[in-house]
Amino acid sequence: MSDAIAWQSDYVAAVGAARQGNLLLVVHFASADRPICRVMADETFSLAEVVRRSNARFINVKLDANERADLFERLVGDRGALATCILDASEDVISMLPGFADARRYLEFLDHAETGYAPLLLLRNVARKHRSDLFAMARLARSYDALGSQRRAEETYRAAIALAPARLGADARDAVAASREGLARILVARGKSVEAREQLEKARELDP
Repeated sequence: MSDAIAWQSDYVAAVGAARQGNLLLVVHFASADRPICRVMADETFSLAEVVRRSNARFINVKLDANERADLFERLVGDRGALATCILDASEDVISMLPGFADARRYLEFLDHAETGYAPLLLLRNVARKHRSDLFAMARLARSYDALGSQRRAEETYRAAIALAPARLGADARDAVAASREGLARILVARGKSVEAREQLEKARELDP
């Protein structure tokens, strides 16, 4: 067994390898000038179980967060120096882990993405087949949210809200209210408290 994760450095090639091997893709962004990044490399990624599981079940690519700031922003939804994303071969972000993670948390992150991917894929396919279905979109948004894919969750919550008809039945009202609440939580985490408050107020109007 290898004593190190088989990191790739070419993102495009790694996506191709994930597609060919029908595997999920781990994209780790780090910055050489940040001590916390070196700590994660030395401690988390050196643990035997992390190495074993990473090499056995994933394609792994490590990128410089500064050199690939464009990709960091596209996948993570912000700018920064340390984050890890799990994508499928279509480059859809399944899960995202911001900042530092010790070995236990990193293994949980991998496991959570693996077990949650099949249900997410099913919901994604249903939502794509029924693009005007509010309930399908709301369920997909909750799935992204539960997996920690905040940017995709935000996009999908907004899509669900946009599908709300002018006159809401009880079920649709509940779905839109829940979507606004989920969106508000994500906005708070991103520091957008004003819009988060607006979303919560609209959710409360639907579900006092």
